[in-house]
Amino acid sequence: MNFTDKYLTERMVGVPEHLRDGLALYIMHGYQPGGFLTAVLENDLFQAVNRGDDDSQAGLVGLVGYLYNEAPARCHGSPDRVTAWMQQGGLDGLT
Repeated sequence: MNFTDKYLTERMVGVPEHLRDGLALYIMHGYQPGGFLTAVLENDLFQAVNRGDDDSQAGLVGLVGYLYNEAPARCHGSPDRVTAWMQQGGLDGLT
């Protein structure tokens, strides 16, 4: 994990710790996140609750708060946005 990835994870105060690395890799590099994170990013509450373990579900409010306040708006909100974000290579693909 590089400096930028580490910076991102340090800002994820409300995000469950076990999800931070995967979320940072998705945001920075467009890597495919796990099923729970994918459902949250795609704004699919039913799948998020279905796929999440107890710790992930307990951190759902913090995760959504982080996405709303910190993450690029283009990286979440619908399946199309998530797919496009991964195809472009995350923030790395914008440069």
